Amino acid sequence: MNTAELWLLDLGFSWVWSKLLIYLILLACFFGLSFLLFYFKRLSNYWRIPLMILISLTPVLTYFAINPIYSGDIFDESSDVKTTYVFPKNKTLSIFVLKGCPHCKNTIPFIEKLHERNEQLAIQYIIIGKNDAKYPGFTNEIPGFCSKVYEPNAMAAGTVTQGNYPCFVLSSNEKGEKRWFNDNFGMKTLDAIESYFN
Repeated sequence: MNTAELWLLDLGFSWVWSKLLIYLILLACFFGLSFLLFYFKRLSNYWRIPLMILISLTPVLTYFAINPIYSGDIFDESSDVKTTYVFPKNKTLSIFVLKGCPHCKNTIPFIEKLHERNEQLAIQYIIIGKNDAKYPGFTNEIPGFCSKVYEPNAMAAGTVTQGNYPCFVLSSNEKGEKRWFNDNFGMKTLDAIESYFN
């Protein structure tokens, strides 16, 4: 997430629109600018269209190189949870993490923003392994509004995560309903999480 996306989120846009709107604004601005430049310049019709396309797409493609859009940002790539793992009774977002996993640590800013937008969300981090003070990993950085559960049985957690960390699971009545792995987690997932709790 960059500053522009955070600003659009603060204005009340959805997660998906906060990501896509920047691309649309860039495209509209630079297409309009290129149209004005070539409207007043005398270039042959042969060069006008290719140059307009080049001027319009260059900033958008540059921004895409810095802040890419992944399929999980546009499409809901969740899967059903088929496991006997017992989740909390109330509606909960459970995030399965490993202590030393950098991708797991990167979930924290998203979770903080989710909580800022809806403080009623029940969020728990399920940390694979024992509560070991010698090697806490990033677990001390998990926000206080999230509950922490240590899962010493990696095999039981593996029935949910299938070896993919972090793994996000929406659950209610002690059963998992929807699941996202790290490779299909995106802005659409965050919208789905918010709508699940509303």
